[in-house]
Amino acid sequence: MRQEDIIDCTYWLGGWATNCRAKCCRCSRAMLANRISYWLGVTGPSYTVDSACSSSLYALEHAFRAIRDGHCDAAIVGGSNLCLHPYVSLQFSRLGVLSPDGRCKSFDNSANGYARSEAIVVVFLQKAKDSRRVYAQLLHAKTNCDGYKEQGITYPAGHIQKLLLREFYEECSIPPSILEFVEAHGTGMLTLIFINQKRFSIPTKCPEIST
Repeated sequence: MRQEDIIDCTYWLGGWATNCRAKCCRCSRAMLANRISYWLGVTGPSYTVDSACSSSLYALEHAFRAIRDGHCDAAIVGGSNLCLHPYVSLQFSRLGVLSPDGRCKSFDNSANGYARSEAIVVVFLQKAKDSRRVYAQLLHAKTNCDGYKEQGITYPAGHIQKLLLREFYEECSIPPSILEFVEAHGTGMLTLIFINQKRFSIPTKCPEIST
């Protein structure tokens, strides 16, 4: 759940939310995952993760490790992005990351930003021995942070991201040379496209998720 979802929700509800005693339960980021646990009657670890564009990936990693370490037998991982109020889009536009023509042109010299969209996605993870239907296998999950950069906090650090990929494949004993498909971030900004292209030095099908 991204922070702008919460901001959107609060603005959208407006004055009604201000006077509603249940506002803290309906719009609080701390309560969102708990409300799902409450509705389903499940009792394992339950919390909301917000790391902007990588929120769902971080949530997936947490779920993977929780199952692996024996904290739970299965996990529900959900990700959402809702555009309920123009305030957040206005802020991103002022930051210069939105495409003026509303098109995300990843891996293209004419790339000039991305277009915001909405989605709610949920996956159910469990140990292979307990599964009824297997749609995909999750072999490993790993994240890191760029740390300090002279260009600013929003600028990507390609060498740190390459380090993450190298460590990832070493830890799960998968040689990158056998990869057939990679899903890139795909924000459609020239700086990030250049970083994305530098990550992969082997021929690979590499669409970008935003496009």
